[in-house]
Amino acid sequence: KTKKERFDGQSWDSLKASLFYDFLREHKDVLPGEIPAELPQDKGIQHEIDLVPGTKYCVTRQ
Repeated sequence: KTKKERFDGQSWDSLKASLFYDFLREHKDVLPGEIPAELPQDKGIQHEIDLVPGTKYCVTRQ
């Protein structure tokens, strides 16, 4: 299944077993109604995070 298919297949009922269910329901107004198709636009903010030597970035923009 694609990420969108998994997202669309979830319902609040399917999340009831989660430890975070009550928290998510309480704050559902800030959660997206559908999965974003892509990363948000780059807003030109540059920052750096010093990593332990030898570690790799987990997300990179291309």
